[in-house]
Amino acid sequence: MESPSARAMVRDLMTGVHSPPGSQAWFPGDRVELYVNAISYQLVRATISRHGRLQDTDDLTWTPRGTADLSLTEVTIPAGFTRR
Repeated sequence: MESPSARAMVRDLMTGVHSPPGSQAWFPGDRVELYVNAISYQLVRATISRHGRLQDTDDLTWTPRGTADLSLTEVTIPAGFTRR
């Protein structure tokens, strides 16, 4: 079986989701490396190695934030939420 994609692993790392025991995602000897932009701290590359052999590399790009992108964002405040 192939190792899952770095994109899925990064998503899992960022959302706090962990793969169930016995799944392909996290075996002893697996190594995930995340590379970030030193100025923006955005992820730019994720690599996965298994026992020293490169399994997957994903280069990530980001669309610059703009008014058109922000207009697609909808913030929903949960009922009962209060600011302290």
